[in-house]
Amino acid sequence: MENNYNEDTFLARWLSGDLSEAERQTFEASEEYRAYQKIAEASAELRSPEWQKAAGWEALEQQMNPKPKPQVRRRQLWPYAVAAATVLLLIAFWFWGSASQLTRVGAELAEQKQVALPDGSQVWLNAGSEIAYDATAFASSRQLNLRGEAYFEVARGSQFTVRSAGGAVRVLGTRFVVYDREEKIEVRCYAGKVGLRLAAAAEEAVLLPGDRFWSEGGRAIQRAKLDPEAAGPAWRAGESRFDLVALVEVIRELERQYRIEVQYPPELAEINDYRGGFPHDDLETALKLVFSAVGYQYRIDQNRIEVYR
Repeated sequence: MENNYNEDTFLARWLSGDLSEAERQTFEASEEYRAYQKIAEASAELRSPEWQKAAGWEALEQQMNPKPKPQVRRRQLWPYAVAAATVLLLIAFWFWGSASQLTRVGAELAEQKQVALPDGSQVWLNAGSEIAYDATAFASSRQLNLRGEAYFEVARGSQFTVRSAGGAVRVLGTRFVVYDREEKIEVRCYAGKVGLRLAAAAEEAVLLPGDRFWSEGGRAIQRAKLDPEAAGPAWRAGESRFDLVALVEVIRELERQYRIEVQYPPELAEINDYRGGFPHDDLETALKLVFSAVGYQYRIDQNRIEVYR
């Protein structure tokens, strides 16, 4: 596909969900995609301190996280081009204008990072994740923004709130995980009590120790139980574990933990019930555990992995 990523019509079709599958996959493998996606992900922090979001932000979020739509041929794209340019400019202005006001901490690909917050709470960031918070006001407000996945051990005190693109989680003193990537939000509670409110939901769901709640694409919350032996997320001990998830989610985690790029046949995107895991310190073993389990082979070419039947 010809590189036309800087054209307004292309960005408009990306924002409105109108790219073909081939265009989407090619774009997501490009350096330009990473730059635009970083700007888009920053919009997760444009949130009111109240639980109910303003109508203006809802419209902005819908532009940045459009629901998949059937493709319509011969569609006039200039209205979307105007919207795309407006959204990107607003986000870029906010991102750079507020950078000096927030403390940002991130974990790079293939690493985890522990962060001590001003109130004594501890956060462990999984690979490719970031938090942002106002250090000067944190003692009184105890709220932060999350992009990616993090494990929290919250010191007792006033309400503690974690906001992400998919919703908000509020607690007092407890231990829990928040995962928010690619239209999926998941919360796992290991101790205490956790309140979860999705961005598009009116009611709050309550998690007790051992509860796992998740939602994909804004759909209703799914519920399950954690392994009673689990004291925290497996990735803190150098291993990723999954229970009945889409194989694409597992592949994305492989890419984050090993700083690799995986090319795979499109039919693998149809597998939605993967159960298993992989270590973070042995790529060969990790690939065998993930792809041999579904009957596929792979070849390694430096940091590129090709999966085939």
